[in-house]
Amino acid sequence: MIVEYSIQDVLDLSNTACKNFYSEQKDRFEIHKESKNVLSDDQAMMMFYETRLEALTAFKVLDQSYYAAMIWDLAGGQWAVVCSMNEEQYRKITE
Repeated sequence: MIVEYSIQDVLDLSNTACKNFYSEQKDRFEIHKESKNVLSDDQAMMMFYETRLEALTAFKVLDQSYYAAMIWDLAGGQWAVVCSMNEEQYRKITE
């Protein structure tokens, strides 16, 4: 059985989304996966997830259409995915 998720699905799984602030607080995060150098993109979006499974699923889905990175937030104790999707693209998908 193959389970497929859409970009909308993985954005819905996130508990918080904001503009990428990784570059401003690098010491706060551990990098677990990165497809391209998306972490330095200040136009990218950052989505937070409660579980590693949610974040890994989001990373794999988003990395098919965008560049993505999966990181652990040491300060917040949760997973995040940084994606090269900009805020306008994010709003179009989620509204």
